[in-house]
Amino acid sequence: TSDGAQTWSALNIQGTNIESIAVDPLNPSIVFEADYGGMSPSGGVFKTSDGGKTWTNLQTPLLRPSTVAIDPHNPSIIYAGAPLAKSEDGGSTWTLVEDAPTLALAILFDRENPPVLFAIGVPDDGILRTADGGKTWVSLNAGLSYQVYSLAVDPSGTYLYVGTLAAGVFDFEILTSREPPNVGEHRPIVRELEPRARTFQ
Repeated sequence: TSDGAQTWSALNIQGTNIESIAVDPLNPSIVFEADYGGMSPSGGVFKTSDGGKTWTNLQTPLLRPSTVAIDPHNPSIIYAGAPLAKSEDGGSTWTLVEDAPTLALAILFDRENPPVLFAIGVPDDGILRTADGGKTWVSLNAGLSYQVYSLAVDPSGTYLYVGTLAAGVFDFEILTSREPPNVGEHRPIVRELEPRARTFQ
């Protein structure tokens, strides 16, 4: 849509099972999409530079990507998963991020502090946070025993919202969580970041 969602048109896209879309914050004609692959043997991360008229498979090292995210302050930096892969040149080349979660169902930048990333891992890991580009991670899942399927940050960058399976939406303040994790710590439970018991029906 180009008129505020009043009308829609289909895009000529190669993907068959699109699970995530990311728009370049400086150029809305540049869009990335993560295609899980559907019934095909593999998917890919695709990019358009002309508002969706043509698409290019970026040839990432990911077989079935399920998420893609762009740094809100530096659109040359892009993450896709899972496992977690990173590009620092707008998607031209990619490298796997060592020691990142094996499964990253969704990736989200802290809009006020873009080096910080949030990710959804396997149920035991839950919501994960990294402040060093994915080298070390801490779990923010204390007090939240539900499987999380989506992440969002409010426009002010104050609260992280998580959408769960059959339990509604939870949020917690992330302004206090912007200190980097201790060096050497690997996914410890952070007790002081328990989600507030606020659900939306």
